[in-house]
Order: sequence, then C-alpha cells, then structure tokens
Amino acid sequence: MTDNSAPGEAWDVAQGIRELRRDGQLAHVPICIARLENALLPVDGKWLEDRLTIMWTAMGHSRDPRVSAAWLHETIRLLSDLPGDIAADAIDEAIKASERGYMPSVGAIRKIAEPMVAKRKRALARLRAVVTYTRTDPVEVKRPTPEQVADILRENGFASIVDAKAEREARANRGPARAPTREDYLAMGVPEEHLPEAMRLPVDGQHQAAAE
Repeated sequence: MTDNSAPGEAWDVAQGIRELRRDGQLAHVPICIARLENALLPVDGKWLEDRLTIMWTAMGHSRDPRVSAAWLHETIRLLSDLPGDIAADAIDEAIKASERGYMPSVGAIRKIAEPMVAKRKRALARLRAVVTYTRTDPVEVKRPTPEQVADILRENGFASIVDAKAEREARANRGPARAPTREDYLAMGVPEEHLPEAMRLPVDGQHQAAAE
C-alpha cells in the first residue's frame, strides 16, 4: 500500500482500501495480517544464543567465562524481543559496520533493527485498519413522494390523516366564499324587512343577526 500521508498525518484508510481493491488484493488482507503477525513474533531464544555465542567467539576480546556469560545473558535479554529475520539482518549489518574488529553493541544492532520492526508494525496496523474500517461514504436517500406517503399512512391505518389533509387542501383550492345572496339570507331565517341591514354586515354578523 502506498504511503499517501505526509509526516505527522494519519494514514488514509479509504485510499488504502481503494488501492487494494484496484490491485485485486483486498480479499487477501486477512492472510497478510496473519503472516505479519507471525513475522513479528520474537526471535527463537536458542538461535539467538547460538548466534551471539559465535559472534563472541569470533570477536570477543576476553576469554574469561564469567565475562562472556554476563555479556551473553544481557545481550540476549536486550535483543530477545526482535523478530528472528530482523535480528539476523541487524546483527550482520552491525558487524559489517563495526570498525577495527570490535563487536557491535546492543545499541548498534537495535539502531538497525528498530526501523524495520516499525515498518512491519505500521503495515500490520494499516491492514487491521482496513478490516475494521467503517464506511462513511454518503448514502443517497430518496425522499418519498406525497403519493407514497399517503399510501404508507393508509396501509398503516392512518387514512383519516390523509383524508383530512385532502379536505383542507380542497377547501383552500376553492378560494374565498362568495357573497351571500338574498335567497341565502332568507334561508338563514333573516326576516325580509331586515335584509337591507343584513346585507351590509360581515358574514359573522349575518349569522349573529339570524340567531337573534
């Protein structure tokens, strides 16, 4: 996976997923995780002891068994967390870089090993992030049409809400009520002698006059 993050920035998981999908490797992520986890296991203790013993025999300047035992014990303790292949490479490179035949120190070996361990751990963390990544891509949501809303309400027993809304809209579409005619006043019970006065009143006043 390409490192598309600037120093100090978080790695772009979504971009990593796109790259893996593009390369046809997305399905192989769990296998890669298992391999990296195995590749980060600590070095075999017996192998490390044998390797350091050889190095002491070839490059050590003391033949005192107590000195060699103490050196071997401490060096094994301080290098035992390194993965086996990285420990082997780091020891070899440290020996190559040593001057005048001196044995490389633990610090010199770890200086070579730790960037390799960090790179491997970073790759593992990124693959784990791919597996646990929660998509945040925007999802298109289609709003239902008024007709679909009405159907849903009717299907769930709320037809009265739909009918009441339709009635309100129908009344609104009919526009303002017409002015009452003479016949309307008579039908409301307004005496004929009061018609001139009633026809000058607002509609509410007309109902009040009829009641009187």
